[in-house]
Amino acid sequence: MSISITGSRLHDMKVLAFDPSYKTTGFAVVEGRKLIAYGIIRLPGQSDSEKFAQLYGDVQSLCRQYEVGRGVVEVPPSFSYTRSTNERGKALNFSAIQKVSCATAVILASLGNMDIRVIEASAHQWKLCFGGNLTKKHMIRIAKGTFPELRSIRITDHEAEAVCLAALNA
Repeated sequence: MSISITGSRLHDMKVLAFDPSYKTTGFAVVEGRKLIAYGIIRLPGQSDSEKFAQLYGDVQSLCRQYEVGRGVVEVPPSFSYTRSTNERGKALNFSAIQKVSCATAVILASLGNMDIRVIEASAHQWKLCFGGNLTKKHMIRIAKGTFPELRSIRITDHEAEAVCLAALNA
């Protein structure tokens, strides 16, 4: 038996994507070709434990609110202490990478504890689908081009990256 399906999707599920950061994490929920929600999780706590506990709870709240079927998380690039610059010669800020890595781990743990299938997306890899390591302005332009309802709205680069990552994995 041969089955041919053209122009339809067998099953659209809600995808919740994250662009992790220590202070402001972007998120987006996409189902099929429809943008359901997007925004920023702001972490106002003073200590790391307060910030990460807030992030953990907010991720779980978003999962419950939108009944997501899949999570996608941008993971920071790997680095070694022997390398002090990235591929473009820019000095690496190890403290910032460490905090983003912690935020990423908190998001992954929160999704995992809710039994949500998770895709870990390397920033350098998934951005190749849109033309490479793009600037913040390019990512915002791509997000607004993908979802016309964003064209007249001001969005941050964290929101734009989460929107693009969710659309890519929906």
